[in-house]
Amino acid sequence: MRAVTVELGERPGQRLCTKLRLYGRRTELLGQLIASSVPTRAPRILGIDEFV
Repeated sequence: MRAVTVELGERPGQRLCTKLRLYGRRTELLGQLIASSVPTRAPRILGIDEFV
């Protein structure tokens, strides 16, 4: 189910899972996707310079 959600997204993934008889709600499919963790030494401020 996770691979289907990654490739198709929320609603299309739900439709395919239903046809494959893998029952789950849209929110459950999205819950399978886990955001990557932020490293403890991540920068707090990011500066951007403009060069023309």
